Amino acid sequence: MEYKDYYAILGVDRKADQKQIKEAYRKLARKYHPDRSKEPSAAARFKEISEAYEVLGNPEKRAKYDAIPRNWRRAFGFDWATDSYRHAGPWRRSQSGGQGIRFTFGSPGAEGFSDFFKMFFSGAVDDFFADYGSYSARETMYRSQDLEGTLEISLREAYLGTEKSIRFNGRTFQLRIPPGTGDGTRIKVPGIGGDPAGGLYVQIRIRPHHFFRLNGRDLECTLPVTVTEATLGARVEFPFFKGTVSVNVPPGSQNGTTLRLKGLGLPAAGGEPAGNLLVRLELRIPEMLSAREKELLAQLQKVSGFNPRADLAI
Repeated sequence: MEYKDYYAILGVDRKADQKQIKEAYRKLARKYHPDRSKEPSAAARFKEISEAYEVLGNPEKRAKYDAIPRNWRRAFGFDWATDSYRHAGPWRRSQSGGQGIRFTFGSPGAEGFSDFFKMFFSGAVDDFFADYGSYSARETMYRSQDLEGTLEISLREAYLGTEKSIRFNGRTFQLRIPPGTGDGTRIKVPGIGGDPAGGLYVQIRIRPHHFFRLNGRDLECTLPVTVTEATLGARVEFPFFKGTVSVNVPPGSQNGTTLRLKGLGLPAAGGEPAGNLLVRLELRIPEMLSAREKELLAQLQKVSGFNPRADLAI
């Protein structure tokens, strides 16, 4: 299993800030999204990019990743020849007292990601970081013998709600995730433990979406519009998690104009109000024109008095 250099995959420096990482991901995601790219390896590249951003785009996961040495096999006691561990160490702690209990999710968010990701970011090595203090977020992992894990879901699942199967101690439990569940929400798995024995908790993480971006409880997107739609105004429809949604583009809208659709972000949940949908307009110019279109544009050019450079001065 090879070490994954997520910084190299996104083409950013290891000292890059979160904004630079996000911008690099968006640029690459647009380029390699399977629905838009014609490159034969686009799907695999998009998956690799998504995996890298899943880690580096999350400050906690990024801190954990940065603590992983490149020679992690040797550092963690991994035998290259047998693909097994040479010693028990923190990997084989006693199963008594609840702290050695391990659990897996029936519908892991890491599906399709590399073995490296699954090993380090799907619960397999949390014990190492908890024991050695390399990952401060795990310092309270076993408070009151509670066991906490992370479950990754899609943005669509967070918006609409879903159910996931969780296996724990040989049993299967159904975890209901309500519509509008936000990133970082902590949910107790029903039917497991209770004071003082503790219980099993799941922290929800929402994977990046190729079109919508989650900002708190707001959804953000960039909507392509034509020059005529922006100039004359139009009612534009685009796909949404529930059918379609339409936005009113005012006449004279400029490139980058942001329109706010109240209440169309994440639905209200857990005492949190519904978010908004923020639509940023992006003017698109056709690359190919018919003879008739060229003729009409030429006529417009002759009669139009608009000069976008009128205010330029040096």
